[in-house]
Amino acid sequence: MKRAGETEPTYRVVNNDPARRRRHWLVIAVIMLGVGMSGYYLGGSWAWHEIQVMRGELTQNQALIQEQSQQVTQLKQQVAIAERAGQINRDAAELVRKDVRRLKDDNARLNQDLAFYRSILAPEEEEGAVSVQKFELLPTDKPRHFQWKLVVMQSAKQHQFLKGELQATVVGKQDGNPASFALHELSPQLNGKNIRLGFRYFQSIPGDGARGEIALPEGFTPEYLQVTGRITSPKKRDIDRKFNWIIEEA
Repeated sequence: MKRAGETEPTYRVVNNDPARRRRHWLVIAVIMLGVGMSGYYLGGSWAWHEIQVMRGELTQNQALIQEQSQQVTQLKQQVAIAERAGQINRDAAELVRKDVRRLKDDNARLNQDLAFYRSILAPEEEEGAVSVQKFELLPTDKPRHFQWKLVVMQSAKQHQFLKGELQATVVGKQDGNPASFALHELSPQLNGKNIRLGFRYFQSIPGDGARGEIALPEGFTPEYLQVTGRITSPKKRDIDRKFNWIIEEA
């Protein structure tokens, strides 16, 4: 019996359907799986595209090396014949020799590119080996300013996602005395001494395929770039590589 002043309780009918709840969670799981698989296949598609681009560049570089090797041989023969015949003076011979040296430098860089592409497309090193394969250095319109890019790569048949850190130091002489600068001190594109690594196939530094810019201090003559670092996951590996300070043609 309801007493005076009491309110009547309100009741609501709830549909208790365990099967409906299971269907609800099943739909959520399918959506999440679909998102994950889409990311996986998109990533795989991007990697396959990159590998196909590399195959094309590998073929082009092989043809360029063969062509330039022939040019080097021909120039050497021309210098030797002309000098013996007394047809050119020393200054002219030196100009030809400079062309020979330039072509040799170009060949060295092309061979470095070939090694980089081959190590990705047909790795022969220890499984999971990591190395800094490329240091690109280009001139700019500003004196003592250069564009740069580093490429770190994993040589493996089964590429795992790697994490770690890298440090780079420009070594040379300041007014004739030994000196060195951490790369981040010369290039504003880097936020600090430690460069974070996270990649499956390769990683371009400073990132997103872009180039950084180095501004050399007055009186400083660079000799080489020293790169060290460590992969921390999934397996610890040390990185150590030295690159001579060779400026490529823009």
